Amino acid sequence: MERERSMKGFLVLMESYWKFSENDEPSRNLPLQGQILGRMIPRCSDPSLSIRQMAIDIIQMTLKIATCMPGEDMTTSSEWVWPLRV
Repeated sequence: MERERSMKGFLVLMESYWKFSENDEPSRNLPLQGQILGRMIPRCSDPSLSIRQMAIDIIQMTLKIATCMPGEDMTTSSEWVWPLRV
């Protein structure tokens, strides 16, 4: 239960970062991408399906933000990331 709430909170944080950085090019650089991925990848093997799915969603959102270059449309730069699903 605690892990699930933690993952849900982090997912909401990542989605908010994506949403609010759409129009603000300097904020598209997500700090600590490696640490975020390093903490989420082990969650992909969690016994709980919902935690595994949220980990995939967070990884997907991190990669989506990481692939978006300043001056580029945010919707086209990450099309290769979307097929990730449990």
